[in-house]
Amino acid sequence: MDDYILHMTRRTLLDQVLEESPLASSKKPTPSRLVYAAISKLKDSGKHRLTSYHADILQKAAGKIERVSGFLLIYPTCCVHLIEAETSILIAVLKALQSDKTFFDATCVLSFTEDVPYRLFTAWLTGFINSSNFGPYEAFRPEMVLTAASELNINLLKWGKYLSEMDKNKL
Repeated sequence: MDDYILHMTRRTLLDQVLEESPLASSKKPTPSRLVYAAISKLKDSGKHRLTSYHADILQKAAGKIERVSGFLLIYPTCCVHLIEAETSILIAVLKALQSDKTFFDATCVLSFTEDVPYRLFTAWLTGFINSSNFGPYEAFRPEMVLTAASELNINLLKWGKYLSEMDKNKL
């Protein structure tokens, strides 16, 4: 008779509540954020070629471009790129940039933040600064580079929040 007795485990109320909570059902990975700057090999690499180059890298790393958000800002001689995605995607992007030196002489990671609470950009956007509207600029002294990179990072985050809250018709 003892062979036929089933041993049942009893669930506690805590187990039941945790299983049915919204946090348990939304096991989406939290995004991470990467900001990097890259120096172009050519004086003017072409905005469309650089855009498609970055789109291809993101497509290969993420599988679907919709899994990535952020902003690519292309200057005549460099670019600044903020990407929001899962950490594994961002690592794949960095590896691709490191191994492929087609367009860039050097790439510098300005910040890498894991487990950000929310995305600041709703999609992946691009912007271009032409040399005609670029205007004069001054090079930073070496001791000011870290401060400038921090300010750039903060301003990109503020801009992303502003763009995300903006009416889609105004974009």
